[in-house]
Amino acid sequence: MVTETNKKGTQNKAPSENEKRSITTAGIEMEEKKINYLDIIRENTNHNRKEILCRTIICGKINSYDNLSAEDKKKVIQSDLGVYYSSIIKKQQNADSIITGLFLYSDSAFIHFLEASQKITNYIMNDIENNILIDSDSLRHMYYNDYIENRSFPFWINRVLPKLDKDYTEEELNDDNIDELIFNLISNLISLGGILSKITKDEIKTTLDELGNKYNSYIPSDKQLIQLMKPNVNMIKLKEWNKIFSPDYGLVLESDLIWPEPDTLIF
Repeated sequence: MVTETNKKGTQNKAPSENEKRSITTAGIEMEEKKINYLDIIRENTNHNRKEILCRTIICGKINSYDNLSAEDKKKVIQSDLGVYYSSIIKKQQNADSIITGLFLYSDSAFIHFLEASQKITNYIMNDIENNILIDSDSLRHMYYNDYIENRSFPFWINRVLPKLDKDYTEEELNDDNIDELIFNLISNLISLGGILSKITKDEIKTTLDELGNKYNSYIPSDKQLIQLMKPNVNMIKLKEWNKIFSPDYGLVLESDLIWPEPDTLIF
C-alpha cells in the first residue's frame, strides 16, 4: 500500500475497519450512519411517483328543492349543486391529489366530467348517488377510464348550463348511433378542456361566460341530457354499473380450490 508522510513525520495510513465505524470531529466521536435498505427502497419507490388518474363522466336529473318534503329539505346542506360540489372538491383536493374536470348543471339536469384518483372518484360518485337533490334512478354512466396519462382540464370548475335550443333526433338516439353520439359528446368536452388549458388566468372568466355563445358546440343542452336518460335509450344506469363493477366480486382464487372436497371434521 502506498503511504504518504505528513509534515510531522508520521504516516497517514488507510483507516482500519474499526476506525471506519466512527468519525472524530473536533474531539467529538460520531457514529457513522448505517445504511437502511428499507429507506432506500421507499425513496426509490416514491421518487417521481405519478398518481393514477381516473376519468369518469356521468349525467342525471336534478330534483327541485321546492318540490322536496319539509323533512327532506332539512337534509339538504346546500341547494345549489354547483356550490355544494365545489366545496366537496376543495375539501378532497390537496397537493398530492389534484382534481380536475367540469360540472355543468341546470334546474333539471347535470353532467359531471371528473378526473381524479380512484379513491376520490368513488367518494364523489357515492355522494352524487345519495344526494337527495339528484334523482338516483336517472343517473347514467357515460364513460369511465381507470388509467389516463394526461388530464383534459387544467382545473375543476362548475358552471350553470346556458340555455341552448338544441336536441337529439330519434335516429341519433337509437342503438346503432348512440355510441357515436356519446363519443362525440365526450370528444367535445375534452376539446373544451384543451381550450381552457391554453388560455391565461385573466381569460378564464370571459371564456366561461361565453360557453353559451362562442363555445356552445362543445357542450350539451339540458334538453339533450334529459333525452339521454330516457328508458328507451341504451345507456347503462349508474346503479347497474356499480353493481357490475363492485369491489366485492365474489372471486375465488385457484389456490383456494381443493378437489376432491375434504371431509368435514367432527369434534
